[in-house]
Amino acid sequence: MTPPAILGNMANHLQCTPWPENFPRVVPMSSGVALQNHPLHSAAKAGDMDAAAQLVLDLAKPDKIKLLAAQFPNAVVVPVHAQEAHGINHIPRKFADFISHIAGLEADTEIIQSSTAFRTGKGGWYRLAFRPSFEGDVQPGREHILVDDCVTGGGSLSELRQHIIRGGGNVVAMSTIGYAQFSTNIALTENTRNSLNLRYNSVILYDWLKQNNIYGGEAGALTESEARLIYNAESLIVATERLTEAKQQAFSASQPELFPRSRQEEIAALSSWAVSPERQQFEDMMREAGGHDHDEHVQDNEHSR
Repeated sequence: MTPPAILGNMANHLQCTPWPENFPRVVPMSSGVALQNHPLHSAAKAGDMDAAAQLVLDLAKPDKIKLLAAQFPNAVVVPVHAQEAHGINHIPRKFADFISHIAGLEADTEIIQSSTAFRTGKGGWYRLAFRPSFEGDVQPGREHILVDDCVTGGGSLSELRQHIIRGGGNVVAMSTIGYAQFSTNIALTENTRNSLNLRYNSVILYDWLKQNNIYGGEAGALTESEARLIYNAESLIVATERLTEAKQQAFSASQPELFPRSRQEEIAALSSWAVSPERQQFEDMMREAGGHDHDEHVQDNEHSR
């Protein structure tokens, strides 16, 4: 018996691809602090294209861009197109344009976010619960460099990567203006994946991820930050509760874009499951699988790669 599905991106019912071995770290242009403290940051996030262009001009590093372009001279640059609470975030688009101008790489701005997530400033469980999806034609057979304004948990870049792969493209690198601590190691490490499988049992973890519309159940597609978040919950019962809390808080905050009317009943189902006999059965199943559990926390891989 598994808990009811947490609402999520329906695209995650599709097959997802694990991270390849030795996927490179995200290339940041500046720090997260410098990005957030830039005087034009709020305006750029809210849809001011001129503010976004000036912010990128101030913080992007041409030398880093040229080095990245030298590694992948035929790559297409694709920005994360995100709808924020107060407008479209134009920083990724202007970052892609800047890379195209500096390095001569093609910028493809026709791929857009097709779901509303409002992830900026939110915690890890909210980001795991509300996942962006993308639409737009992919250039098959081409290498792609994905860019965003900031990488935190890596979910937006990761979901865009899945869209590119499904369209026949190949994602070879990622770059952002700013980054959160430890977030540039975006690809799931072997150590963390093994730790997840030991703690939760790979079959049960697959079912849990699939039920919650996370990468179609493919644990290998999780980002390093997402995987650590789930691991450190210490049980999938707790992880389910955290996702439920994130959903309920968003619903209470009156964000109807995140909750189509046909799905509001599922919110009530999540609450009722917390005290139901089905939950007790799920807990019993988890305890039976606990023979594979271990108490060591995932080691920090930020400085080991």
